[in-house]
Amino acid sequence: MSNRSKKAAREAAIKSEIARREADRASRSPINRQQMLLLVSNVGAKIADNGHKSDFTLTDSWLNKHNIDIDKMHEFFESVNILDDWSLLIEGDPFQLFGASENRCSWMPLEENELSLLIDYVDRQVQENGCHHDHRHTKEWLSDSGHNVNEVLAALMAHGGFCDCEVVMNVEEDSIYPQ
Repeated sequence: MSNRSKKAAREAAIKSEIARREADRASRSPINRQQMLLLVSNVGAKIADNGHKSDFTLTDSWLNKHNIDIDKMHEFFESVNILDDWSLLIEGDPFQLFGASENRCSWMPLEENELSLLIDYVDRQVQENGCHHDHRHTKEWLSDSGHNVNEVLAALMAHGGFCDCEVVMNVEEDSIYPQ
């Protein structure tokens, strides 16, 4: 067997194992990917707007409102090392937990061209004005473009964009959209 064949076989085995794990998580979760997306978006937007405590206050409120068994959801979260609302935002990406969709590998409310425009804008602003270690330029672009600022900020933070310069340096379009 050639090195190329061995590498292809290893890659196929890895993809198969990842798919198996995603299917397992999906079968154990009390909610599906779409519900998880709504949950993460809601909790993330509230965190971006008001911060968070080190508990599941925001998550439990959403679960209760949607008549989802909180204990079963906490059991699932524990199995995937989600420990609180913040952890849900950072580790609870529905596309990472349950597998990619046709148009997403990772959670992002913006379409690919919009994210590219945002990153280009923020990059120019940071180069011209510096980073103030907040999201002032990101918020400006999102607001001017009519996007839900807090929801997108939450998704950017989930990708490591905790301030303007980190949006530019850490948010990778290739990890979000299928190529």
